[in-house]
Amino acid sequence: MPYRYHDDQAGSDDVRADQTRGDIRDVQTRTKPAGIDPGSRASRVSNPHIALDAELSNIREEIGQLQALSALRSDERRKLLQELEQLSVAPGNAKGKNTDGVSGTDYSSDDFPWYGELKNQMERVFNIRDFRLCQQGVCNANMDSRDIVCVMPTGGGKSLTYQLPALLNPGCTLVVSPLISLITDQILHLREAGIEAVKITGGTPKAEAREINSRLVAMAQNRPTQGREIKLCYVTPEKIVKSKTFMSMLQKLVDGGRLARIVIDEAHCISQLGHDFRPDYQKLHILRQNFPHVPIMALSATCPPRVLDDLLRVLGLKGVVDGNDAKVNGTVYFCSPLYRKNLHYKILPKAAALKAQITAMKEYILENHANHTGIVYCHTKKRPHLAIEESGRAGRDGKDSDCVLYFRPADFSNLSSMMASERGGADKFHHMLAFAHDLVECRKIAFAKYFSHASQLSLTSWATADADALSRCGHCDNCNRDPNSFERRDATLDSWKVLRIVDAFKTSGTQLTLAMLTDLARGNSSGKDKAALDLEDVCQGKVELTKDDLESLLVELVVKKYLVENYHSTAYKTVAYLSNGPLALQFTRFSKQRLETDSLAPKLECCFRTKQPKGKGRNRARESIGSKRRREPESEDHEHNDFSDEDIEELEEPDFYGEMDDFIVPDKQPSRKAIGSRRRPSGVHEAFDHISLADSSDVDVPWSYSMRDGPKDSPAKRRRVGTSTNSVRSSAKFKRIALDCEREVIELSDS
Repeated sequence: MPYRYHDDQAGSDDVRADQTRGDIRDVQTRTKPAGIDPGSRASRVSNPHIALDAELSNIREEIGQLQALSALRSDERRKLLQELEQLSVAPGNAKGKNTDGVSGTDYSSDDFPWYGELKNQMERVFNIRDFRLCQQGVCNANMDSRDIVCVMPTGGGKSLTYQLPALLNPGCTLVVSPLISLITDQILHLREAGIEAVKITGGTPKAEAREINSRLVAMAQNRPTQGREIKLCYVTPEKIVKSKTFMSMLQKLVDGGRLARIVIDEAHCISQLGHDFRPDYQKLHILRQNFPHVPIMALSATCPPRVLDDLLRVLGLKGVVDGNDAKVNGTVYFCSPLYRKNLHYKILPKAAALKAQITAMKEYILENHANHTGIVYCHTKKRPHLAIEESGRAGRDGKDSDCVLYFRPADFSNLSSMMASERGGADKFHHMLAFAHDLVECRKIAFAKYFSHASQLSLTSWATADADALSRCGHCDNCNRDPNSFERRDATLDSWKVLRIVDAFKTSGTQLTLAMLTDLARGNSSGKDKAALDLEDVCQGKVELTKDDLESLLVELVVKKYLVENYHSTAYKTVAYLSNGPLALQFTRFSKQRLETDSLAPKLECCFRTKQPKGKGRNRARESIGSKRRREPESEDHEHNDFSDEDIEELEEPDFYGEMDDFIVPDKQPSRKAIGSRRRPSGVHEAFDHISLADSSDVDVPWSYSMRDGPKDSPAKRRRVGTSTNSVRSSAKFKRIALDCEREVIELSDS
């Protein structure tokens, strides 16, 4: 009978390797007796190298995982050091700062001969009394015919910085803009303000384009023109690149000294590193090449260093100089702090059903902003990160405004799949996910980190004269959160169970979505999945969390890279499956017992929302509405105090899953009585990721003031709206409900 022996060296290696996974096993082998078939069980057991080969393979796999973990931690350390370096940069080392001791021009001052006329025209034409942010410096540099790069937050009033100087400068200002909807809206505002502005795009009728062209040529030749002199001409980049006729006309304007300035709006589109890259933007180098003496102005809301380098290179601009101390040779650079104190951010839980979500939004508005106006700003599901990047459209008049985002962890899989195809989309989505999921970190700090990682903007962009970038704002939902509205719990064991389950399915070759993993971990699976998984054997029992809490935990694990997505494309859609990430080994290498007792074992805490009493918010909303109605007089334009069938107009709902650049409006024109107030919104800004709506207007006028408002007895003016060629009508409806106190609520219903 063959004897049993124990290989000390192999056994000790195996023990050490198995200890990293939390259990200890001895490997015993037998000698191979003569005459035994190599394929028999005795041969397999007695063959000394088979078990070692398997064990070595496992060790190599674990070494690879540990190396990936080490690389990830090193990268995180590098980013933290980079952030600390950014925060320690002295103000004197700011971008473009003059360091040679030669005094430059301070364009932020009012010591210029044209300053008085600038202020007069701003108040008379635009009804704006004071400059905001860096508007004054940009306008002065514009009047001084300097090349300019201006980075201002969305809603900061970039349009005023070239529209106002265009009124004082002789000739026409050319504006290159990527969105036809933006061009159309700006021209409407300018014409209502008495400014002669035109557009030439692919959709402009040929007769109108010929008329505009002849008027501009007449200006170039100093001949009388039909109508007033054109002060602003808006075009798309495609018109510049592909129309030789238009370029010939521009040359005539230049020769006649009548092309005052070239403005490149949304200039980040020039760079392939920008989030809205447009190939034709890169061909705009022909503007500086053909018209070297015409000043160029580039505008953007986000312009990180690498994008700025591309912008200067493509447009043929010189290196930047600081706008507060600008030398003669150089492109004058202006950058405004992105943080705005009047915007108050909050994240609210989103309902699973669309009807319930619309009801929740309606009740929030009526409870908190019953007599205010505002925007329900919507995006396609494919671009949820725009809720952060374009939230600055609220409160542009400087008044306090709420910015509300509705978030539901269960939407993670669908949104992740939709963004997978976009360059850099997954990273932006993860940062957006971290922002929406967090219940503790100040939103101002979260914003700074988001733009630092997603757009490579320096953290100092969020610093103000009063506070640095990492000081809490004191007025967002997380700064003012009720301690009883959430609880911080130890989620170490639950996380370990989840990661063990994913590991077990990886071995079997089965892939899990977030919904599948939620059901499996809670022991609610059925059929072959249930038969294939023994929770007691894999992780010693199911996860004892509610479905909502487990979904929140899974999002936390994704945000912290314990779980990662793997995308699988089918003929109809892309599916996001979850697998263990490089950090998962921190947990899975331990047994449950060691995880609970070892002081060196990793720990993970997670914040969970606490359940609020049902109906509490609705009752408060109704009481608030009722009390306000009792205090305020009845309006003659509104005959009903409560909702009724007579107040409702059924309007078709556009398809919300297409790309749309314009406002969504019903086909049927509501009456003036049903529309109610035409005031600009200033009170509330809500982002809802189900619906596609893009407000591209950036005209710097107070939200409470509309240049479209005529006399009371004049017919109501409708906003000009473009339509999406890909829009598909569905069976869903809009319900427009007209209320008293000159406010309205638009409800979306499946009925």
